[in-house]
Amino acid sequence: MEKERRKMMKRFLIVFVVVATLLATSIPALSGPGGSTPINWKISGTLAQVWFAPDPIGSAFQPGFLINIVTKGAPGDAQIIVVGWAKNELPQPSDDCNGDLTVRFDKDDLIATFPDQSMFFAKLNEGWLCIGPDPAVFHLDIVGGTGRFEGATGNLTGTFQGIRFGDSGALLAETGTIVGEIFR
Repeated sequence: MEKERRKMMKRFLIVFVVVATLLATSIPALSGPGGSTPINWKISGTLAQVWFAPDPIGSAFQPGFLINIVTKGAPGDAQIIVVGWAKNELPQPSDDCNGDLTVRFDKDDLIATFPDQSMFFAKLNEGWLCIGPDPAVFHLDIVGGTGRFEGATGNLTGTFQGIRFGDSGALLAETGTIVGEIFR
């Protein structure tokens, strides 16, 4: 009887360790302090060209864009909202766009929200939109978050292709990727 009890306890311990290992490796972005989590998302969403009244209230309206993105991949599916606007200068030819005209961006704020209500926040480091066949590229710095991303830092790069839709001339369907790393 004692021998069978030990055998059963040993099986229970093995099952417990296997289940705990599987759970620990399948829960995204739960690395401990000093750990990192990769970002590797496929995205789709919409970009709407809009006019913003930036702070301080009463200053001149700025042409800009509002992007609503759905992501799939690591560190988990998320909903992303991006608000930004271009620099007040004429488009210039650029090597970033293989010599095509390029629009450079001045502001770009991003909030990623996950199903568990955790969020991370990112701000523009550098970004451009090619007027031609090349994709738009945005480099952002992660500057904090809430929940499992509280105190997060890191970086991400988004590469997007847009397809104009509708009669407004102000709506694009976007697809692309976002890659990077979150540090905690």
